[in-house]
Amino acid sequence: MALAAIASGAGELCVANLHATAGDRHQAEEDIMRGAREAIGFADGRPLVFGGDLNVRPRTSYMAVVRNPNTTLEPASATNGEERG
Repeated sequence: MALAAIASGAGELCVANLHATAGDRHQAEEDIMRGAREAIGFADGRPLVFGGDLNVRPRTSYMAVVRNPNTTLEPASATNGEERG
């Protein structure tokens, strides 16, 4: 996983980019949770963008957006993390 803190006049933004295991949904979900916890620790309260190639699909995985330091998960929708157009 790549982690970065980007500074600007408005403050700092942390970015985490994870490539989870492909072809094994359960391992990918474990990778995502481990990566999310690491990213949240790295961000240490700063705004965080967490993404990458997560190798899970909304209809087959409970994984969704990690929204706060308590790693609360919400059910995924077909458009979470995807732009259509």
